[in-house]
Amino acid sequence: MILGLDIGGTNTRFALTDENGSLLTACRVIRSAAFADAEKPFQKLASILKEYIADAGSPPVEIISAGVPATVSKDFRTVFCAPNLKSAKGDPVFDGLPVADLLSAEMGIPVLVNKDVNNLLACDMVLNHLASTVVGCYIGTGFGTSVCIDGRFVYGKNGFAMDVGHVSILGQNGICGCGKQGCVETFASGTALNRLRREYFPNIPGEELFLHHSSDPPVSAFVEGCAQLPAFLITCFDPDFVILGGGVLEMPGFPRERLKDLILQYTGRAVASDPPCFIEDTRCPERGVIGAACFARSFYKEKLK
Repeated sequence: MILGLDIGGTNTRFALTDENGSLLTACRVIRSAAFADAEKPFQKLASILKEYIADAGSPPVEIISAGVPATVSKDFRTVFCAPNLKSAKGDPVFDGLPVADLLSAEMGIPVLVNKDVNNLLACDMVLNHLASTVVGCYIGTGFGTSVCIDGRFVYGKNGFAMDVGHVSILGQNGICGCGKQGCVETFASGTALNRLRREYFPNIPGEELFLHHSSDPPVSAFVEGCAQLPAFLITCFDPDFVILGGGVLEMPGFPRERLKDLILQYTGRAVASDPPCFIEDTRCPERGVIGAACFARSFYKEKLK
């Protein structure tokens, strides 16, 4: 049995699953601040998970598979940088720490840690029966990207590949949560959208922004900014499929068709002449949990080869 754990910048979800990712218990959702703001975050997170497992009264959990909004080492144990997971004081919670080992020590169970969007893409590929070259773009608190080619995710030399939400763009001056200036996430992310709303539309509830102001210049410019990174990845990888998802795109009134048109407008002409198939993410709240279980299964299959 696997405990799938999806840690987000805002919310954290977890559930017990079988090795195929099928949920065996109802998924629980907590605010990530519940442990991020604790004096000892790993102890707090472990106590929450232990209580959940005990309440489930199920057979013993064999492994915890966690997705985190971060760059993760290639051995799936250490988090390098998680800019959207901080305490209320603004201190990073996981940065530079052997998260898998620390949580494992508290739980007494082996732990794997993967970049959350890799797990999201794994789930979306399974649910949509996708193969070949697939690009995933997920705009939530940050802007997460993932690429899978013939069943293998692109990790790079250290495991840090595809962290393109933190590439600095010429002419952008905003300070990113990662500490750099001008990252893509400073103008194309949920964090950037919240900042835009506070500046231009302070009296509009966040969830209603696109319903009332999607054609207004600041919001229109935001959508245009969101198109640039997918266009870059599509041009680089010439994929068969592109998954577009994340909390921002799920907001009521978000102009998804306009976003797709803008993406193809910015994509290289050769690739755009025979564009990939755009697929919306499954909008299943538990997809990060399911993807974490799928990752654990594939990880151990690779180890046994």
